This record gives sequence, structure tokens and C-alpha cells, in this order.
Amino acid sequence: RRLPVEILTEIFTHCLPSKHIPPSSLIMEAPLVLLSVCREWRTVALSTPRLWCSPRIRLPSSGHLTDAKLKPHHTGIEQWLDRSGSLPLFLSL
Repeated sequence: RRLPVEILTEIFTHCLPSKHIPPSSLIMEAPLVLLSVCREWRTVALSTPRLWCSPRIRLPSSGHLTDAKLKPHHTGIEQWLDRSGSLPLFLSL
């Protein structure tokens, strides 16, 4: 019933969105949705830098961007970038 980590990692990589347009809800897409399936999937996803090297960031659109508006996004973005390890990044804003 368990797949080897290498196969699970490959499957997860194929789950990543092919479009680089930030969706309305990142939580419902890979890699974030993989974190909520089970403990094993969470562990594998968090330890797979390839899943985290293409962050798609949706910034608040109303008015001027202030520190107060960006602060809630800061921690999540920082964690996402840390998870990518030393891989090159492809950012979508």
C-alpha cells in the first residue's frame, strides 16, 4: 500500500500546475493540497524542493501595498522559498 518515496516524489511533481497564473486559492492546488492528505505525504512534500521552486504569489490588489497588507503573506512566502532549498526559482506574481 505504500509507494517508495522516489515514486511518490515523481507523482507529486506531475501534480504541479502547468500554468504560472496565481489561482484564487493556492490551498486547493499542489503542492499545498498534498500537505493535507496524510502525514507521509506531508513529510515527502515538505522534503521535496522541486515542489517549492515555482511559487505563484497573489498580492493584495486593492490600493497601495502597505506593510500591514503584506505582512500576512510574508511568513508563507518565506517558508515557501526556504523549502525550495538551493534550486533556481521561477516566480509568478
